[in-house]
This record gives sequence, structure tokens and C-alpha cells, in this order.
Amino acid sequence: MKLLEDVIRVTNNNRLRELLDKESSILDLIQQAYIGARYLPYEYSKNSVIVSLRIAKVILNELGLL
Repeated sequence: MKLLEDVIRVTNNNRLRELLDKESSILDLIQQAYIGARYLPYEYSKNSVIVSLRIAKVILNELGLL
């Protein structure tokens, strides 16, 4: 999360700031994906990973890396 905060500060990007301010942070989603893949049925882990990838794509698009 510190890396994301640093990126937001350097780029002064409000869209990324909104992502960080949401209740479920990227770190939470990644943790859910890990727990789902490790302990829960396939569908739960699949959905968590899909959400995490969508957020990662938004961040990469905002940074111009995708």
C-alpha cells in the first residue's frame, strides 16, 4: 500500500486516490484471492482474482504502462 501511496503522491492522480480510498483495498482483494485459492471453492477464488486483475489494469492504464 505504501508503494501505491507514493505513486499517487508523485503522479498526483485523483483516480488512483479514489481507488485507495475505497473500502476494499487492493491488498484486501489480493489477500481474498490467496485465501480463496488456498481454502475455499474454485468460484470464490476465481471471482477475487478477476476483481484484483481489473484493479491492476486500471492502475497500469493510469500509469500508461498498459
